[in-house]
Amino acid sequence: MTRTQPTVGPAPQTAALLRIGDVAAQSGTSVDALRFYETRGLLKPARRRASGYREYAPEAIRLVRFIRRAQDLGFTLAEVGELVVMRERAWRGNGPKNLRKVAEAKVADIDQRVRELRALRGALARLITACDVACGIDGTGESSCDADDCCVAPTGGVLDCPLIEALEAEVPAAPAPGRRAASRTTPPATTKPTRRKL
Repeated sequence: MTRTQPTVGPAPQTAALLRIGDVAAQSGTSVDALRFYETRGLLKPARRRASGYREYAPEAIRLVRFIRRAQDLGFTLAEVGELVVMRERAWRGNGPKNLRKVAEAKVADIDQRVRELRALRGALARLITACDVACGIDGTGESSCDADDCCVAPTGGVLDCPLIEALEAEVPAAPAPGRRAASRTTPPATTKPTRRKL
């Protein structure tokens, strides 16, 4: 039986450390962003040279991409910090399950924000419609607010602006604990536009 002779030669070397500029270039971010991540405890240099330059392990590139992608998905820096910790132990214990729970919670948060944005859009659309009525738009779809005499009454007065009135309206006080808060996205009821004399 032939035995395989051990390979004679120098021991394999560990991967070379990277400077901060190399990590920035390969991860598609800036040096300032890497320094910011370091101040937040998200990224740690492998070592510092005597000259003060930071050096990072090649794994830092993947970590920075992970951080940036998490931010793109809407996670806050505090949440990203938790994700980084989970990433380090992703395949130990309940790591995968916890990561899934965090992702599901973020999806629920995004769904809630989408509902709020839709409500805000509807409120603004109603205010614009009220503005069109006040300015006397004839339904052609062209806004008279582009004209120099927008909201100017024939007698020389100025029509009340529903947009300004809605934004100047008093905000309801916060409800007492245990009571359901009224929606703030519904604009105040607008009355028939009146005329103000200059």
